[in-house]
Amino acid sequence: FFPDETYLLNNSILTSRLQSNRSSMPSVFITGANSFIAFHTVKLLEQGYSAVGTVRSECKFPYFLNASRNYYKNLEPVVVEDITAPGAFDYVVKTRAFNAVFHLSSPFVFNSCHLSTNDNIAQDLLEPAIKGTTEIVKSIKSYGLTVKRVVITSSFVAMVDQKQHPRPGYVYTEGDWNPTTYEEGPEHPMNGYFASMTLTEQAFCIKKYKMNFGRAVEKENSPLHH
Repeated sequence: FFPDETYLLNNSILTSRLQSNRSSMPSVFITGANSFIAFHTVKLLEQGYSAVGTVRSECKFPYFLNASRNYYKNLEPVVVEDITAPGAFDYVVKTRAFNAVFHLSSPFVFNSCHLSTNDNIAQDLLEPAIKGTTEIVKSIKSYGLTVKRVVITSSFVAMVDQKQHPRPGYVYTEGDWNPTTYEEGPEHPMNGYFASMTLTEQAFCIKKYKMNFGRAVEKENSPLHH
């Protein structure tokens, strides 16, 4: 039996019971819970974890809940409409005792009609990626007292200089960065994506250094997900 989203959201008795069951489990916080990678991240539930995941609207709840039908009792979706807003994640982080955070929320938009202006590329690709990441770092630093590990998903494009790519035999390291600047990002949707991934990762590194973050951090730069 897997309840539809209306039943799950409106049945207060069920919600209370689910929260009670989750309280005794190690807990993870997943931003961008309806994303492709999140569907695989919730497999942590098979190892006895509970998860709280953010989506931008209630209509996204079914995607999150369907990610693992066998473990839906340990999934709690919450709405964070604007990840760029100051304190966007504060309430979720301060009201729960998370063991780890997976920051997976980042825009991936290549609709050429929608991203037809420089303003749209900056607004829909660059700003959410960069500010969403700095906001989660600030929330964890301020309120995530129990958080021991943070995982940030980036992309291989954050490391690639497309003017030199491909580079057969070249070994990429943490010192490699895509040279696309914020100013170049709005020139084309692809540039916007390259810049968003690169500047997001750099902003995270700078923010955690300045704030003396004090948590174990893992960054994932995969070239392809399938």
